[in-house]
This record gives sequence, structure tokens and C-alpha cells, in this order.
Amino acid sequence: MSEEKHIPRAVKRKSQKHYSKLLDILSSFYNRIGHNQLSDEEIRDTFTTHHQAWKKYCTNKELDDEAKQLFALEIKKTWERKKEKSEQ
Repeated sequence: MSEEKHIPRAVKRKSQKHYSKLLDILSSFYNRIGHNQLSDEEIRDTFTTHHQAWKKYCTNKELDDEAKQLFALEIKKTWERKKEKSEQ
């Protein structure tokens, strides 16, 4: 019984480490584009650089393809929220 509880906690701790790394990369991205007046091209380049950093991390940690898409999905959700707010 206790072994069943231990496994999910171990998995949760492991995934938390990866989630923390994702948050670090997202934070770096938002700081880069938030404090500077960047052109669309510079924003695209910054996105690509940070997205590639996340993909490289996922590859090194042998995470699945779904995990590799988390960075882009988070950026997309944030963009959609901002767009909704500006339309109101």
C-alpha cells in the first residue's frame, strides 16, 4: 500500500524539476521581450532561441515529444489571454 503512494510522489517530484526548468526558460523569454522594444523579427528570433533551449533540455532528459511542445503551448495560451483582454 505505501509503495503505491510512494511512486506517484516520486513521479511528481521528477516532473516538478522539469516544470521548474520550463518556468525558468519562459521567464527568461518574457523578460527579454518585456523590457525591450523589439521588432517582430527579434521577437521571433528570441522565441526560436528559447524554444530550442527547451527542446534541447527535453532531448537531454529524454522527455517525450509532448513535453517538447509545452513551451510553445504556454506562449500560445499567454498570447490568447492577452488578446482577449485587449478586445474587452
